[in-house]
Amino acid sequence: MTDVIEIGTIGAPYGIKGQMHFCPVVSDVSALEHYTSFFDLHHHPLSLKFKVNSARKVFVMVNNITDRTAAEQWRGTRVFMPKSQLPALAKGQFYFCDLVGMTVLDTQGQVFGQVVQVANYGANDVLDIKKSDGTSELFAFCQATFSHIDTASKTMVITPPTFVEGDAHAH
Repeated sequence: MTDVIEIGTIGAPYGIKGQMHFCPVVSDVSALEHYTSFFDLHHHPLSLKFKVNSARKVFVMVNNITDRTAAEQWRGTRVFMPKSQLPALAKGQFYFCDLVGMTVLDTQGQVFGQVVQVANYGANDVLDIKKSDGTSELFAFCQATFSHIDTASKTMVITPPTFVEGDAHAH
């Protein structure tokens, strides 16, 4: 768990007045306009003004820059914010960033591994788990696979899916 979260990356300039595309990694892009404290990977403060258009595309103005050439230097900048700006959650809820670093236990309580990343490759959310043997494996993030998540103890329980190779009745 961490006290900061990554919210996205500044993209290419848009137009000639310093506006940039923004590639968010948050689900509620409309909330970006209401956050106030931002910084880059090196914790340098950023003054950002977000705009979300009717097509849900996100644009950003960085440090009051008003020309395309000056804006270009910010392309590729990862943007972070204090987690404290996020709304409080109800009991049993969590943010995906809370999962990173959690210890993963098997159903017998033995250490299975540790969550190193939460990703979404289009179909569903996936947890990248570095297993106790040092290998990594991706698991679909669903109730059937992860039956219990405890943010207080920073643990979750996994029931790895079983895979059947081949079908004895296939022709």
